Amino acid sequence: MSRGYRGSVELRQLEMFLAVVDHGRMVTAAESLHVAQSVVSKQVARLERELGLVLFDRTRRSATLSAEGEGFVPLARDVVRAAETARAAAQDLHAMRSSRLRVGTSRGLGGRLGDVLAEFRLACPDVHVDLEPLGTPAKITALARGRLDAAFLRAPDLELLRRTGLTWRPLWDEELVAVVPDAWRGRPLDDVGRALGLARTRRVSNPGVWDLVDETCRRLGFDPLPGPGFSSVDEVVHGAVAGGEAWTVVYRGQAPLGAGVAVLEVPTAPAVSTGLALGPSPGAAALALASAAEGVWP
Repeated sequence: MSRGYRGSVELRQLEMFLAVVDHGRMVTAAESLHVAQSVVSKQVARLERELGLVLFDRTRRSATLSAEGEGFVPLARDVVRAAETARAAAQDLHAMRSSRLRVGTSRGLGGRLGDVLAEFRLACPDVHVDLEPLGTPAKITALARGRLDAAFLRAPDLELLRRTGLTWRPLWDEELVAVVPDAWRGRPLDDVGRALGLARTRRVSNPGVWDLVDETCRRLGFDPLPGPGFSSVDEVVHGAVAGGEAWTVVYRGQAPLGAGVAVLEVPTAPAVSTGLALGPSPGAAALALASAAEGVWP
């Protein structure tokens, strides 16, 4: 018969109680816990006294769960699972004190990246951040294989991220604008596109964005002519574009203000989604980076 709750319950008492439930016998439970059977018997008896419940119906040969014991089992499991989760989180936080966070970056993040990292360092001042500039496919592969903890991506294939087991946190959208030779200032973009080649980075480095550009050009009625490749915006803008040989597309925040070039709007171009991808089993530092990014760019 129940006598009412009488004292404090210890986690080890719940663990021993569940061991008896799972193994069916106190002697087997004791063996699994590497303690003497008398220890298990005493702790279970103490648990019953403190709860004011009869958890087992005992005979000389066995102890079977009582009705009260059956009802208490799920509650005990919830408490033990919560304690295990807390232990794991504490271990993760302890490791984070002197850990390194490997983050894949993209060109042109500029001040946005700086704002996110500043917020992250307030929360995790002891975590060293390694920034690795990589193309989108390389970042996805590195995340899936555990070589990166997090990565900023633009216009990723969300189905690919799902199949790879990665988590996607969208952060902000960026508009695309065209940078053209100054002689083409104010002209329709389709006129520029039919006369000059489109300078672009290697498609493999950011396929999603260049796919959007190609689709937008086709909606405007032209297929972009091949133009020179480039590795930096300054390189192509002050070279091929200012020299009247090509045009290119950049994010609005990258649009240059300088002699020899002009900026045109890109009609019908969808905004490019930029966000943070996390590996299949993100650690505390990676989750803290995601929280910092979402705090800066809600």
